[in-house]
Amino acid sequence: GCRYNCITCGGSACTFRSIHNRNKPAYRSPEKLAQDIRRISEYSQGPVFVLGDIRQPGKDYTDRFLSAISGHKKPVFIELFDAASREFFQQVGRALPNFTVEISMESHDEEVRRAFGRPYSNEDIERTIDYALEAGTQRLDLFFMVGLKKQTYENVMGTVEYSRQVLQRYARNGDNRVIPFISPLAPFVDPGSQAFEQPEKHGYRLFCRTLEEHRQALLAPSWKYVLNYETEWMTRSEIVNATYEAGRRMNLIKGEYGV
Repeated sequence: GCRYNCITCGGSACTFRSIHNRNKPAYRSPEKLAQDIRRISEYSQGPVFVLGDIRQPGKDYTDRFLSAISGHKKPVFIELFDAASREFFQQVGRALPNFTVEISMESHDEEVRRAFGRPYSNEDIERTIDYALEAGTQRLDLFFMVGLKKQTYENVMGTVEYSRQVLQRYARNGDNRVIPFISPLAPFVDPGSQAFEQPEKHGYRLFCRTLEEHRQALLAPSWKYVLNYETEWMTRSEIVNATYEAGRRMNLIKGEYGV
């Protein structure tokens, strides 16, 4: 489960409440989680991605997990659902010297981000990035999405321009650890999510409701016709066009800064 309620997520708090009758998440013990990571690393050289923000269960859980995993030198990815403090990253850096951070900002536009279910400001997350780099993160992946509530074509291009500003801030000093990405919310709005269960309320129009309709959509000759939604602010065609143009511009910017 999850404490958060991002409106297109089929793993959100309200989805778990309505489908699984869970009023709160069930967490694996922090010591066993650390044991899982160490065991995986015995036979895999790849990174272990800890899905879900390790701060969700509270500070005691976070402290116990980082204490149990302390000294693990193989790569571990952690995910953040909200801004984090310098103290948190210093603690992570001491416990996991080979850590990578994943943050989904969704949009550069704070109004769009709030409508999606992520309430933090750009200033908060930019400060978080600084703390993560200072603590020695190997890389920080910054994710943005196309197809969100209140998001227009022009707004998507604004997100790409914001990514340029992010790279200007870090890559111009030779630090290529911050890497922005942008991709569509595809192919489907998650069944069970708020946007799927109450599409009109959140400005979504769905083309598929049943399992069979989704199966038929997957047979379409283009991903444009696989998409099971459009929004009040962008048609399906505009979502596709915004995706290609954002990807093109993002790659040009990355090339410009050597990322």
